[in-house]
Amino acid sequence: MGLRSGLQAIGFLLFISVSSVTIAQETEIYTNELKHYRRGLELYDKEKYSAAFNAFELALENMQEPSGMAYEEATYHKALCALHLFNRDAEYLLKEFIKHYPESPRVKNAYFQLGRYNYRQKQWEEVVLYLSELDPYDLTPEERAEYYFKKGYAQFREENYTEAKRDLYQLIDVPGTYHAPANYYYGHIAYEDGNYETALKSFTKLKTDEKFS
Repeated sequence: MGLRSGLQAIGFLLFISVSSVTIAQETEIYTNELKHYRRGLELYDKEKYSAAFNAFELALENMQEPSGMAYEEATYHKALCALHLFNRDAEYLLKEFIKHYPESPRVKNAYFQLGRYNYRQKQWEEVVLYLSELDPYDLTPEERAEYYFKKGYAQFREENYTEAKRDLYQLIDVPGTYHAPANYYYGHIAYEDGNYETALKSFTKLKTDEKFS
């Protein structure tokens, strides 16, 4: 082997060595990123929201690509954890997620969660604002019932009675959690409008309900 060939061989080995170290380092970083992210998902599924929040924060701190799918998902789940923990910045985090990832399929649920959050806070105008961003048929049947009632009730509290009736009407013949309260408020609006026959129909459905009878 000549001198030139020997130097080329050494150079090639050095290149392979350096490349291997670089790949190993990048793999370790990527593995650490996913480790915290996956741990966060496991904790979230177990409803350990405080620990999950911390895991997602670690994942975000270690991630090198803010535009990546894992970063987007970690950002979303961190916001949901804040919501479950009643953190003051929960609404801000969800709004920031919508702002930065407007094309994400998670945006629909983010608006739904913002509606829920503001319903809990009795911020009726905001409930209507956020839930109005949704198509109810993008929701599950259970979520759709919740959507119609909470949006309808918020409209009722805002004295937007025509809109409230429109939403509550979707539930007056649907068995479930919101059947009784939807009929009560729908009947109440009908009564105030002088539609006594309609009001009577709704109130009659409440005869055996423990809360509204």
